[in-house]
Amino acid sequence: MTHRSCQAGLHSMFLIAVGTGLAIADDPKPDTLKVQVSRPVEREVTDFLEFTGRTQASTHVDIKPRVTGYLMKSFFKEGSEVKAGEVLFEIDPKPYQAEVDLALATLDLAKAQLDYSKRTFERNQAVRKTSPDAISQNALDESEAAMNEAKARVGVAQATLESRKLNLEYSRVTSPINGRIGRRMQDPGNVVKADETVLAAVEDQDPIKLYFDMDERAYLRWQETLKARSKDKDIGGQPVVMGLANEDGFPRQGKIEFVDTAADSSTGAFRVFAVFPNSDHSVRSGMSVRVRLAVGEPHRALLVAARAILKDQGRSFVYVVNDKNVLEVRTVNLGSLQDDGLIAISDGVKADDRVVHTEMKSLRAGATVEPKLVPMPKADEVPEKRP
Repeated sequence: MTHRSCQAGLHSMFLIAVGTGLAIADDPKPDTLKVQVSRPVEREVTDFLEFTGRTQASTHVDIKPRVTGYLMKSFFKEGSEVKAGEVLFEIDPKPYQAEVDLALATLDLAKAQLDYSKRTFERNQAVRKTSPDAISQNALDESEAAMNEAKARVGVAQATLESRKLNLEYSRVTSPINGRIGRRMQDPGNVVKADETVLAAVEDQDPIKLYFDMDERAYLRWQETLKARSKDKDIGGQPVVMGLANEDGFPRQGKIEFVDTAADSSTGAFRVFAVFPNSDHSVRSGMSVRVRLAVGEPHRALLVAARAILKDQGRSFVYVVNDKNVLEVRTVNLGSLQDDGLIAISDGVKADDRVVHTEMKSLRAGATVEPKLVPMPKADEVPEKRP
């Protein structure tokens, strides 16, 4: 190779290298991730536990006839309110009226027999006093026994009449309680059996009751709370709140009634029963409701937005931006979720930390970010995600 050709080759290589260097220098650097951060909110909170409960009527009565017969009529509108003593059904009363008439006649016969035997005894008694030899003591005793037997027959006839009157009265089936009646289970024309056939059901839903299952750990924590309140050790009467599916938060106030005597052997949970006012009858039995029960005393706590909390293998953590704008991971212990969407943090963050709550999927520890400090967002301030 000649000297000239060598210089040309070196010159070409230099140009390529320079050109390559210029190309690398011109590549744009990736943009720094922009995130919104907020200081934790500090305020007084009360820890609580939440459960899913099921409502039930305070009183439920299956309406059954007390006599057997043909169902003649029903006198109520299904789903309406009924009063105690209100007639709901009528069973054919004619057989029972006939029994009452027969019992009346039997009673009259027994009374006539009593009257005759009484006069016979009194006459024999008078003769015995004036002429002891005219009637023997044995004859007097027999007349007295006949009178006593007639008295007993009157008593039996009177009791039979009362029984027959009851059966006649029972042919008109009434509601034993105030409440709402459900659907009619038997149509007129069917034969119904005493104490067996269910005609309808009436429920008293004011107050309304509910029950929910509390696991053993939660139960023990609740017990510790009650022990700390020296004057409120009794479970019965403890406050509890409830919310329906269409209600925000827990607007309904109630009281714990009692806790079942033992935990369920299959689940290890205790069943808790509570009672709530329900004068407007807006809560029906069988509804699924949300229940909240306070545990612990009110205390100061730091709170962050629920969307700032991430989970990994059972561990909860948040991203915090340090003073060099670098992301750090902080493991946190969670408290209760508040109605405004903030979660109490018992450990893991400080009041002056900058907690990230946006672009959560793009974050990684050690990355440099561009933070924008904003107030901690609440639940109603979080943009709704659209599909």
